[in-house]
Amino acid sequence: HPQAAARALHHVVLERNPDYWQPGKPYLDQLTFRAIPVDSTRLTELRSGGIQLAEYLPFQDIARLRDSQEIIVSERPGFRVDYFVFNVTRSPGNSKEFRQAWNWLIDRDAYMQGSYFGTGAPAWDLFLPGTRFHDPNYQPTHRDVAKAKELLAASGVQLPIDLTIYATQDPVEQRDVQILQANVAEAGINLAIEVVDEARYNEIHQPRPDGSAGDFDVQISWWGFRPDPDQYLGVILKTNGSWNWGKYSNPEYDKLLEAEQGELDDAKRIGIFREIAELLTEDAPVIPYHFGANVKGVLPTVEGFVHRADGLVRYVDIGLRQ
Repeated sequence: HPQAAARALHHVVLERNPDYWQPGKPYLDQLTFRAIPVDSTRLTELRSGGIQLAEYLPFQDIARLRDSQEIIVSERPGFRVDYFVFNVTRSPGNSKEFRQAWNWLIDRDAYMQGSYFGTGAPAWDLFLPGTRFHDPNYQPTHRDVAKAKELLAASGVQLPIDLTIYATQDPVEQRDVQILQANVAEAGINLAIEVVDEARYNEIHQPRPDGSAGDFDVQISWWGFRPDPDQYLGVILKTNGSWNWGKYSNPEYDKLLEAEQGELDDAKRIGIFREIAELLTEDAPVIPYHFGANVKGVLPTVEGFVHRADGLVRYVDIGLRQ
């Protein structure tokens, strides 16, 4: 029955395996996963002890919760990178100057405060904090509307222009596109926001069966933690990358990726990735704007919790104090 299936998905119980290969583990006899989609309800359950560990604490409550004695707020930086993607196969996204202008239009501090409430960090490239490939001093642009207007004038795109960006029902994503809407409006780009469900979002943005780009001008996207950029740069931006939804193609970029793949000297690999950062800033097929943190709420009774960079909890090592 569909309703029974939905309930099952929202409540999963795991039992301890007495024959687990590590003697004495796991420590818990039973583990219950509950899907609680409403942020306020999830936080209430955590505070009341109905759950002991919660994913995705509401960003707007984190500052207050840090001063709380009842909940331990654990933040792991560099969990994801958020960015905007241009469809480079059609106007206006096929103009490099038009794309470059957005790097000077967006206010990264506004995202930090308005969407993420001080969590995470501003982003100018795709190399996650906490990895050796990240350069915290790399900040090649800043908000400069006059500079952006110069680039837009050189782009050949007629302004004002009307564009649409699609967002899912995720409230953080909606805040992000609202900030973007306000930022680009100052330069004559009228960005309409349309909220759709996940299925419709994928239908709009995914490449067509013939390999052409989806029916969009710019989209909001993100990529989750991977310890080495080679694990995702080819996927999202190489000419034939499976998640290259904007259909960016640059032989120089592809060659740099191939060069780092064949390089055994780690310092030289890092140097190649920094070349890639410069190239992507120049070409601007994507506009990174925020490095997201993975934030969890944990009750003080939880023992053995380790917040790992990938955000995944190793429950086999967790116990509860009575």
